[in-house]
Amino acid sequence: MIPDDIKGLIEKDIVPGVLKKPLSLSTYTDYFAVLLYAEDYYLEKWEGFEMKDISLQLHKAAIYGWKSKNKHLNRSDKKDDKIFVAFEIDSVPERRLFLLSRDFASVRPSGTKVEPFQGIIYRVVRSNLVLVEFGEDF
Repeated sequence: MIPDDIKGLIEKDIVPGVLKKPLSLSTYTDYFAVLLYAEDYYLEKWEGFEMKDISLQLHKAAIYGWKSKNKHLNRSDKKDDKIFVAFEIDSVPERRLFLLSRDFASVRPSGTKVEPFQGIIYRVVRSNLVLVEFGEDF
């Protein structure tokens, strides 16, 4: 249950005060509680969101490896071409859902009641092209 005061701030896109303070022993509990409330709010907001009659396309993308654990220091020449499933989302921010890399996406053929295939969003390109990685069963 999200407290009404926190929910009201999130609905108005106002950052709760505790998130503006430095993280310390005295703010730790409230800080992370607000982050969890915000996550719950967005999960509730987008729960059940469906896009219908969307065309899926195969999209090739290059994945580069890293030589070092610190990816900012050493980019490797090792390149792996991967095939993703791609679809477009609405480019108008007010009508577009908020997607992040590693979010889940479920798809099923239109007009069927089969169990949906579940994939993981790899990247959102130009804020409207979503690249999703599905398993071998797709």
